[in-house]
Amino acid sequence: MHARPDASFPEASRDDGELEAIYRFLNNDHVSPEAILEPHMNASCTRALAHSDVLVIHDTTQFTFEGEREGLGRIHRNDRGFWAHFALAVGLDRQAFGVVGLRYGTRTGPSKWKGSKRIKGVGDDEPSENLRWPNLVDDTATRFGAGRVVHLMDREADWFELLKHMVERGERFVVRLAHNRALVEGGRLDALLSKAETKAKREVELSARAEGQGAKKTRHASRKSRLAELHISAVSANLRSSSSNSVLQLNVVNVVEASPSAGCEPVVWKLVTTEPVDSAEDVLRVVDAYRARWVIEEFFKALKTGCAFEKRQLTTYAALLNALCVLAPVAWSLLRLRDIGRRQPDVLGSAVLEPRLLAVLIAIARRPVPQSPTARDIMYAVAGLAGHLPRNGDPGWITLGRGYERLLEAARTAALLGAM
Repeated sequence: MHARPDASFPEASRDDGELEAIYRFLNNDHVSPEAILEPHMNASCTRALAHSDVLVIHDTTQFTFEGEREGLGRIHRNDRGFWAHFALAVGLDRQAFGVVGLRYGTRTGPSKWKGSKRIKGVGDDEPSENLRWPNLVDDTATRFGAGRVVHLMDREADWFELLKHMVERGERFVVRLAHNRALVEGGRLDALLSKAETKAKREVELSARAEGQGAKKTRHASRKSRLAELHISAVSANLRSSSSNSVLQLNVVNVVEASPSAGCEPVVWKLVTTEPVDSAEDVLRVVDAYRARWVIEEFFKALKTGCAFEKRQLTTYAALLNALCVLAPVAWSLLRLRDIGRRQPDVLGSAVLEPRLLAVLIAIARRPVPQSPTARDIMYAVAGLAGHLPRNGDPGWITLGRGYERLLEAARTAALLGAM
């Protein structure tokens, strides 16, 4: 699957016997997704712990499948599938170390909501999906130890009980707030932030974004790429729970785009954190940590597009979960392949490709490759096999994956012909 991540199981199999073995393995009642993924998670922790700064990104994605599949639940109104909640370890430089946690589940009952309104008479017989957040925090803390990593979460994690749970466990975190939270002294957080002095400024390149779908449509408006000037301030705030007497004293970093282009919605991030915010360096570190959260979105894209997970024709929820845990390390490897040429461009190509593949690449590349290429040379040569042009900038992981597949096919052909 690593060689051909988007191939179907019949395409990836060498013969009918191997295909039958794959299906028996994935459908075996004695095989569990946790056991499949455990070696990768252990290796991911080892890679991460070799670095002083480790971020753990938490986020949920949903997988939908066509046709009837045993055990799948409701996704949105009519689709069938399941949700998976991942923890992905990365560095401050956004280098992905791998998956370090997974929770998953289905929705079996009718939808409790129509639009933004709750449907009367629909009970709460399903376990709360919200528990996936604190449960996965606890899972990763078991692997790393309390306070060793910084947990990153988007607006969906703006849940007071979750913040309280992490504080009580001694965990570090950066969470983007969705709500204008109440303060112990009275009033709301936004009023306090409006009086805070700017501690730092930063220019960032915002990537283009398509409009979100469904409930995300209002939160994720489409935009063109642009250079944004961000003004960053910070305060210490005593946040009060709206449903209990609980109080949390936390730091809040406020990020606001100073002069957005006409017709563009400005960037506004309210980041609640346990990290220090005393200096400009401190607040920029918090902002850069949160910006690394996007890596998990690329990981999900690697699973869905690069590994074509939602096109798998397995007929049961249990088999699909096993396949997910086979493919998750493959999706991570695609991210790593993309990052090699970006983070370590001057590393010799012999550290990236084995000699046989390197010889084939030099022979079939669309443009000349140096006899002693660097990692960056190899990245562009592999991407070129999939049609990438250097003038379009650094290639993405999908292009690299397709180019790598073609390189492997060429190497197999060369081996059969005795050319290499």
